[in-house]
Amino acid sequence: MKSIKLSGRELAGALILAAVLLPEANEAAVRMGSCDAGGSCCSGYPEAACGGGGMLKTASVDCLTPSHPISRAQSRMASARVGSRCTRSDLDRPVHWTNSGTWVGSDLILADTVARGLKRYSEDGKFKPESLGSLSRNWADLYPTRVDSRQVGSLVVQLDGDRFVVLEENYRRHYNVDAPSLKGPKGSTLEKLYDWSLAGTDIVAFADIKTPQNVWSSGFVRFSIALNQPREFRILGAWSSEVSVSRKFHRIGYSYIAAYGDTAYFIHMENGFRLIESKGQEVPTEIGLLDALLNYTPLNSVPALPNYIRPTDYAPLMRVVEDSVLPTGLYAWQDSLYILSRQPQGMGTQWLLSKLDPSGDRRLATVEIPSRANHLLVVPGPRHWAFIEKGPAYGLRDQEVQGILTIESIGVDAMFKHASNGSANGVADGFANICQ
Repeated sequence: MKSIKLSGRELAGALILAAVLLPEANEAAVRMGSCDAGGSCCSGYPEAACGGGGMLKTASVDCLTPSHPISRAQSRMASARVGSRCTRSDLDRPVHWTNSGTWVGSDLILADTVARGLKRYSEDGKFKPESLGSLSRNWADLYPTRVDSRQVGSLVVQLDGDRFVVLEENYRRHYNVDAPSLKGPKGSTLEKLYDWSLAGTDIVAFADIKTPQNVWSSGFVRFSIALNQPREFRILGAWSSEVSVSRKFHRIGYSYIAAYGDTAYFIHMENGFRLIESKGQEVPTEIGLLDALLNYTPLNSVPALPNYIRPTDYAPLMRVVEDSVLPTGLYAWQDSLYILSRQPQGMGTQWLLSKLDPSGDRRLATVEIPSRANHLLVVPGPRHWAFIEKGPAYGLRDQEVQGILTIESIGVDAMFKHASNGSANGVADGFANICQ
């Protein structure tokens, strides 16, 4: 049966994370409500198309891949152990709409926008309720869209489109950061933030920017969320909102920004998929074209995405994404960068994970992820990597989370070492040695 999925400053005091871990009763009530798409809607700018297509040249690896295409009927897989370092299972309490997650120790925390809260799971997908009870009534009208971890027991959560809350140790709410209150160059302000990542005590984000003269642009910004720091932001690079190709991609819900330490990396799509580095207060520098790094052909091939202005535009947009060859995620782990890419393969999707050297200018290896899901959310962590398998996007905030593939981090490391050592071009069947 198809479930119905539906789609802010300083505050003092201490609230535990239970404020955003929802009880079952409230969750059911949310499902029956109406979808407010305002948080994810486009601001109404016409958006230009660009580019052509290309295919990613890789070796094919088959490692216990589920049947493809994955249907809704297939999505309720029984939990099963598929290897000593590899587990595929259900999430025993479903996530209704998620594009973001993070690890805190052995806890996998996913942002569920439709259910209006964060959900915490074990490595094998078991829901972990807050033992101290629910305070969700204090958060009833807030929608967490993204989450990232700063250190052990510390989280930063984006609420709605322009507010952040910092949860310190023991998940106690410490303070808020209101993005529209930040001061920008020449009086500019931030109107909405889409994709972002933590870089030390900074947030690097893709955002809509407005000048006092009501001139709009969209691009990358950087600002501190540390206490007692000036509330201001820098613009790292921006383009007119009316024609920005990057804006279309960064609004999809994929993660195109990553960081380790205070160094951030992001991808823009104005003239090919380009990887950019931002170190602290330095001027950002371009590392290179992903097309060349990942063997995309022809070079500078960016799929032409349709306009995304109304909520009803989301499903057609995602159908084009599903039929395209493109990178869908940028991640940082153990001082290296990783890029997730997709390309159609028969009735399913081939998912490829590529590792770049620490400078980001050379691909070390590419391996295939054992999944044929329509969409993947990747959550790297110190102990585990989680691959959240999602079905097709039937509409804005209407997408089923089908299951989770969890691989121990030591297994991921071993996988890439095998791929680098076993193949002249860095493409090998690393997963086949882990997911048995």
